[in-house]
Amino acid sequence: MIKIKDSFSITKEFHFDAAHRLHNLPYDSLCKSIHGHRYKILITIEVEKLNNESMVIDFTHLKRFQNYLDENFDHSIIISHMDTNLAKAINTMYEYQNRTQIFNYPMSTAENMSLHFCEKIEELLKCHFEEIFDYLLMIKIDVYETPKNCASYKKIFQKELDSFDGIEEQKPDFDKIQFIEDRIKLIIRNTVDRDYNFKNRVKQICKEFVSSKEYASELANVIKNETKKTFSDISFNVKKLFKK
Repeated sequence: MIKIKDSFSITKEFHFDAAHRLHNLPYDSLCKSIHGHRYKILITIEVEKLNNESMVIDFTHLKRFQNYLDENFDHSIIISHMDTNLAKAINTMYEYQNRTQIFNYPMSTAENMSLHFCEKIEELLKCHFEEIFDYLLMIKIDVYETPKNCASYKKIFQKELDSFDGIEEQKPDFDKIQFIEDRIKLIIRNTVDRDYNFKNRVKQICKEFVSSKEYASELANVIKNETKKTFSDISFNVKKLFKK
């Protein structure tokens, strides 16, 4: 039987108004023009246990993030650092210079914003609530450009595979393969750095089912090498490795 950890989570909603454009889309789109959104941001924090106040974190503490949005993004023009033409044009309009946000991503898509805001929430937690990282499981950011269009980024926090000492080696049952593959697919879709981060996160999943560090490393390498192929190819290689 697969053991699933119990957890607690909270979700808080934030808003800001801003304009942007997707300047380097390789196809015709109205989004290449400057346009605005009423952005809605949902922040979800998941932990494996509650703090001493029987909370994940006090909702009021997350107001610091709203302050960050108000000071940097609200009623601003979000400009990709690669959109030099728009940056130059805005610089000629002195009255708007203090409401521009240079965005260090190729484009100011909702996907990139969700990643950026996840990094900011992690930074906020490290600065003010470092103890939460002892039991933090996940930070998830949902960015709504419209009520019907949402992009998400999820960061999973797990301990490194430091040691397998004292554990007898065993191979996972075939009925666990699908569960492992589903977890791996989620990581493939949500991991930006597909070298170091990807490999280590897959190792952490393998620990749940494999008690040999070498075996887990081999499985991680097989799947890492298959990320450019289809998920059916990944499935084949996982099953082939389990048969060893």
